[in-house]
Amino acid sequence: MKSKIEKTFLIFSFCCSFLVIHSQEKTKLFRHAIGFDICIPNTISNQLFSSNFDEVAELGVNYDFMLFKNISLGVSYRYSYFELNRRAFPINMNGQFDSHFAGVTTSIHKSLSDRSYLKTGFSFGYNQVLRRATGFENINPTENNFFISPYLGVFIFNNEVGSVGLIANISYSDYIYNIDLKNPNASFVPSNTIFDKLSWFAVGFKYEYLVK
Repeated sequence: MKSKIEKTFLIFSFCCSFLVIHSQEKTKLFRHAIGFDICIPNTISNQLFSSNFDEVAELGVNYDFMLFKNISLGVSYRYSYFELNRRAFPINMNGQFDSHFAGVTTSIHKSLSDRSYLKTGFSFGYNQVLRRATGFENINPTENNFFISPYLGVFIFNNEVGSVGLIANISYSDYIYNIDLKNPNASFVPSNTIFDKLSWFAVGFKYEYLVK
Protein backbone atom coordinates (compact mmCIF):
# COMPACT_ATOMS: atom_id res chain seq x y z
CA MET A 1 0.00 0.00 0.00
CA LYS A 2 2.88 2.35 0.79
CA SER A 3 4.40 1.87 -2.67
CA LYS A 4 0.98 2.42 -4.27
CA ILE A 5 0.61 5.84 -2.64
CA GLU A 6 4.20 6.83 -3.43
CA LYS A 7 3.81 5.91 -7.11
CA THR A 8 0.55 7.85 -7.40
CA PHE A 9 2.02 11.00 -5.85
CA LEU A 10 5.12 10.64 -8.05
CA ILE A 11 3.00 10.63 -11.21
CA PHE A 12 1.11 13.75 -10.12
CA SER A 13 4.34 15.54 -9.15
CA PHE A 14 5.92 14.76 -12.52
CA CYS A 15 2.90 16.05 -14.43
CA CYS A 16 2.74 19.26 -12.39
CA SER A 17 6.47 19.92 -12.84
CA PHE A 18 6.23 19.32 -16.59
CA LEU A 19 3.38 21.79 -16.96
CA VAL A 20 5.03 24.51 -14.89
CA ILE A 21 8.04 24.41 -17.22
CA HIS A 22 6.15 24.13 -20.51
CA SER A 23 2.98 26.11 -19.88
CA GLN A 24 3.52 29.41 -21.69
CA GLU A 25 0.29 30.19 -23.57
CA LYS A 26 -0.17 32.95 -26.15
CA THR A 27 -3.84 33.58 -25.34
CA LYS A 28 -6.16 32.75 -22.47
CA LEU A 29 -8.30 29.64 -22.84
CA PHE A 30 -11.07 31.43 -20.91
CA ARG A 31 -11.78 34.23 -18.46
CA HIS A 32 -14.27 32.34 -16.29
CA ALA A 33 -15.11 28.64 -15.99
CA ILE A 34 -17.88 26.85 -14.11
CA GLY A 35 -17.44 23.09 -13.75
CA PHE A 36 -19.22 19.98 -12.55
CA ASP A 37 -17.72 16.50 -12.15
CA ILE A 38 -18.66 13.00 -11.08
CA CYS A 39 -16.06 10.41 -10.04
CA ILE A 40 -15.66 6.98 -8.46
CA PRO A 41 -13.34 7.02 -5.41
CA ASN A 42 -10.97 4.26 -4.30
CA THR A 43 -9.51 4.26 -0.76
CA ILE A 44 -5.70 4.05 -0.71
CA SER A 45 -4.91 4.44 3.00
CA ASN A 46 -6.42 3.64 6.42
CA GLN A 47 -7.14 -0.08 6.18
CA LEU A 48 -9.63 0.12 9.03
CA PHE A 49 -11.82 2.52 7.06
CA SER A 50 -11.64 0.49 3.84
CA SER A 51 -12.69 -2.66 5.71
CA ASN A 52 -15.77 -0.90 7.13
CA PHE A 53 -16.91 1.14 4.12
CA ASP A 54 -17.34 0.78 0.36
CA GLU A 55 -16.66 3.62 -2.08
CA VAL A 56 -19.76 4.84 -3.94
CA ALA A 57 -19.41 8.23 -5.66
CA GLU A 58 -17.90 11.70 -5.58
CA LEU A 59 -19.50 14.91 -6.89
CA GLY A 60 -17.82 18.27 -7.32
CA VAL A 61 -18.49 21.83 -8.51
CA ASN A 62 -16.00 24.63 -9.10
CA TYR A 63 -15.54 28.17 -10.34
CA ASP A 64 -12.23 29.32 -11.91
CA PHE A 65 -11.02 32.79 -12.85
CA MET A 66 -8.03 33.02 -15.21
CA LEU A 67 -5.49 35.29 -13.51
CA PHE A 68 -2.78 35.03 -16.16
CA LYS A 69 -2.56 33.43 -19.60
CA ASN A 70 -2.49 29.90 -18.19
CA ILE A 71 -2.93 30.12 -14.40
CA SER A 72 -6.35 30.26 -12.75
CA LEU A 73 -7.60 30.70 -9.21
CA GLY A 74 -11.00 29.59 -7.98
CA VAL A 75 -13.18 27.95 -5.37
CA SER A 76 -14.52 24.41 -5.23
CA TYR A 77 -16.84 22.13 -3.31
CA ARG A 78 -16.70 18.33 -3.30
CA TYR A 79 -18.98 15.72 -1.77
CA SER A 80 -17.74 12.13 -1.36
CA TYR A 81 -20.05 9.32 -0.29
CA PHE A 82 -19.07 5.96 1.24
CA GLU A 83 -21.54 3.28 2.30
CA LEU A 84 -21.20 0.76 5.11
CA ASN A 85 -19.97 -2.61 3.87
CA ARG A 86 -22.87 -4.68 5.18
CA ARG A 87 -21.37 -7.90 3.84
CA ALA A 88 -18.61 -7.61 6.43
CA PHE A 89 -20.97 -7.57 9.44
CA PRO A 90 -22.68 -10.58 11.07
CA ILE A 91 -25.81 -8.52 11.83
CA ASN A 92 -27.94 -6.27 9.67
CA MET A 93 -26.43 -2.78 9.89
CA ASN A 94 -26.88 0.41 7.92
CA GLY A 95 -24.46 3.28 7.80
CA GLN A 96 -22.62 5.80 5.69
CA PHE A 97 -19.64 8.15 5.67
CA ASP A 98 -19.96 11.61 4.09
CA SER A 99 -17.13 13.98 3.23
CA HIS A 100 -17.87 17.67 2.50
CA PHE A 101 -14.92 19.71 1.25
CA ALA A 102 -14.82 23.44 0.45
CA GLY A 103 -11.71 25.39 -0.43
CA VAL A 104 -9.51 27.26 -2.87
CA THR A 105 -8.33 25.85 -6.20
CA THR A 106 -5.35 26.84 -8.33
CA SER A 107 -4.75 25.39 -11.80
CA ILE A 108 -2.35 25.47 -14.72
CA HIS A 109 -3.72 24.99 -18.26
CA LYS A 110 -1.75 23.73 -21.24
CA SER A 111 -3.18 23.71 -24.77
CA LEU A 112 -2.72 20.40 -26.57
CA SER A 113 -4.42 21.50 -29.80
CA ASP A 114 -7.05 23.98 -31.01
CA ARG A 115 -9.74 21.84 -29.36
CA SER A 116 -8.05 20.23 -26.35
CA TYR A 117 -6.09 21.16 -23.25
CA LEU A 118 -4.45 19.70 -20.15
CA LYS A 119 -5.35 21.00 -16.69
CA THR A 120 -3.52 20.30 -13.45
CA GLY A 121 -3.37 21.86 -10.01
CA PHE A 122 -4.58 21.34 -6.46
CA SER A 123 -7.38 22.27 -4.09
CA PHE A 124 -6.95 22.94 -0.39
CA GLY A 125 -9.24 23.96 2.42
CA TYR A 126 -11.35 22.39 5.14
CA ASN A 127 -13.28 19.17 5.14
CA GLN A 128 -16.21 18.05 7.30
CA VAL A 129 -16.86 14.34 7.76
CA LEU A 130 -20.10 12.80 9.01
CA ARG A 131 -20.33 9.14 9.99
CA ARG A 132 -23.44 7.16 10.86
CA ALA A 133 -24.08 3.50 11.69
CA THR A 134 -26.85 1.48 13.31
CA GLY A 135 -26.10 1.04 17.02
CA PHE A 136 -23.45 3.77 17.10
CA GLU A 137 -25.69 6.81 17.48
CA ASN A 138 -23.78 7.97 20.56
CA ILE A 139 -20.45 8.52 18.78
CA ASN A 140 -19.39 11.99 17.67
CA PRO A 141 -20.74 12.01 14.10
CA THR A 142 -19.00 15.18 12.84
CA GLU A 143 -15.35 16.24 12.59
CA ASN A 144 -13.55 19.03 10.74
CA ASN A 145 -10.06 18.73 9.29
CA PHE A 146 -7.59 20.11 6.75
CA PHE A 147 -7.88 18.75 3.21
CA ILE A 148 -5.70 18.90 0.08
CA SER A 149 -6.27 17.37 -3.34
CA PRO A 150 -3.95 17.46 -6.40
CA TYR A 151 -5.67 16.71 -9.71
CA LEU A 152 -5.08 16.22 -13.42
CA GLY A 153 -7.48 16.33 -16.38
CA VAL A 154 -7.50 16.11 -20.18
CA PHE A 155 -10.28 18.06 -21.93
CA ILE A 156 -11.74 18.60 -25.38
CA PHE A 157 -13.77 21.77 -25.89
CA ASN A 158 -16.08 23.67 -28.17
CA ASN A 159 -16.54 27.43 -27.91
CA GLU A 160 -20.33 27.13 -27.87
CA VAL A 161 -20.82 23.99 -25.79
CA GLY A 162 -17.93 24.05 -23.31
CA SER A 163 -15.43 21.35 -22.43
CA VAL A 164 -15.65 17.70 -21.38
CA GLY A 165 -12.76 15.79 -19.91
CA LEU A 166 -11.40 12.79 -18.06
CA ILE A 167 -10.06 13.71 -14.61
CA ALA A 168 -8.18 12.06 -11.77
CA ASN A 169 -7.50 13.34 -8.26
CA ILE A 170 -6.05 12.30 -4.94
CA SER A 171 -7.87 13.45 -1.80
CA TYR A 172 -5.78 13.64 1.36
CA SER A 173 -7.58 14.42 4.61
CA ASP A 174 -5.96 15.21 7.94
CA TYR A 175 -8.37 12.77 9.54
CA ILE A 176 -7.80 9.39 11.17
CA TYR A 177 -10.72 6.98 11.11
CA ASN A 178 -10.33 4.92 14.31
CA ILE A 179 -13.66 3.19 15.02
CA ASP A 180 -13.86 -0.48 14.08
CA LEU A 181 -17.60 -1.08 13.68
CA LYS A 182 -16.99 -4.83 13.46
CA ASN A 183 -15.24 -4.90 16.83
CA PRO A 184 -16.21 -1.74 18.79
CA ASN A 185 -14.58 -2.93 22.03
CA ALA A 186 -11.14 -3.10 20.45
CA SER A 187 -8.87 -0.09 20.76
CA PHE A 188 -7.19 1.32 17.66
CA VAL A 189 -3.91 3.13 18.31
CA PRO A 190 -2.76 5.07 15.24
CA SER A 191 0.93 5.51 14.54
CA ASN A 192 0.29 9.08 13.32
CA THR A 193 1.73 8.50 9.88
CA ILE A 194 0.39 9.46 6.47
CA PHE A 195 -0.94 5.92 6.08
CA ASP A 196 -3.27 6.27 9.08
CA LYS A 197 -4.88 9.40 7.67
CA LEU A 198 -7.73 8.88 5.24
CA SER A 199 -6.98 9.37 1.55
CA TRP A 200 -8.50 8.17 -1.69
CA PHE A 201 -7.92 8.25 -5.44
CA ALA A 202 -10.80 9.10 -7.79
CA VAL A 203 -11.32 8.95 -11.57
CA GLY A 204 -14.28 10.35 -13.49
CA PHE A 205 -15.65 12.89 -15.94
CA LYS A 206 -15.90 16.66 -15.77
CA TYR A 207 -17.83 19.31 -17.71
CA GLU A 208 -16.77 22.97 -17.76
CA TYR A 209 -18.63 25.92 -19.23
CA LEU A 210 -16.05 28.40 -20.51
CA VAL A 211 -16.55 32.16 -20.80
CA LYS A 212 -14.03 33.79 -23.13
